[in-house]
Amino acid sequence: MPPLVVIASLLGAAALLIVGAPFLLARGAWRVTYPRLALALWHAAFAIGVLCAVASLLWTTAFACLLGSAGCTGWLEPTVVVIAAWVGLAGFGAIVALVVSRTEPLAEADRALRLQLTHLTATNRCHDVRGVRVVVLESDVPVAFSVRGDDARVVVTTRLERELTPAQLRAVIEHERAHLVQHHGFISQLAQVNRACLPAVPAAREFERTTKFLVELIADDAAARVVGAAAVANALLRVGTMQGDESVLLRARRIAQRPPRGSVSTRRVPVEQAPVFS
Repeated sequence: MPPLVVIASLLGAAALLIVGAPFLLARGAWRVTYPRLALALWHAAFAIGVLCAVASLLWTTAFACLLGSAGCTGWLEPTVVVIAAWVGLAGFGAIVALVVSRTEPLAEADRALRLQLTHLTATNRCHDVRGVRVVVLESDVPVAFSVRGDDARVVVTTRLERELTPAQLRAVIEHERAHLVQHHGFISQLAQVNRACLPAVPAAREFERTTKFLVELIADDAAARVVGAAAVANALLRVGTMQGDESVLLRARRIAQRPPRGSVSTRRVPVEQAPVFS
């Protein structure tokens, strides 16, 4: 196969996987049923697309070097390949510089959050849940979040502690613990960097939005396998009502209607009653 055809094929595959695949994978309700599979396919398509782009650059550069050493008498193909190699290398350098510039603010914000969390750990109540430190923060805002890193933590507010039953609070903690254990923070940050580097590309926006959506579903399922679908659905219902977040209420209904395999409660609940558990 001619080298130029190989290079064009690799670039075409990269464009198809990075730009086209997100729109194909965003279709259908199967993502809600199989969020882990959907997330794996999304990121596999993105990774393979990047590898195809890198392979095309390496192939172009290697072929340009071979043409130079072989003393090729033709002018058209060598000229096209050399220009493509230089353009590709310049583009690669620009992309690396862009990624570094976009990643640094995210990393700085992450470091600042960890520093604040260290202070909070020293001034607020803490306890351990299955190997993860849980910090109870004095606040009337009903939120919970996790902070990854060497000193990973789950933070819940006293408002949640007051409003939720012990089983529901444990469901919230297990949800955040799943984010830490399954490295959802890194996965989400990858999508954020891609979105920051390609702000005008719809596929990048869809990639970030869907990644955030799927990691929440995966964490819901992980929590249900530990504390049961009932506790998770009721916790999501209470939190979604307090926050006025319709997406959280939809997640509660999802767990109620279709408890994940391996969860304590596997019975389905009618939509009109969901999520109402004993």
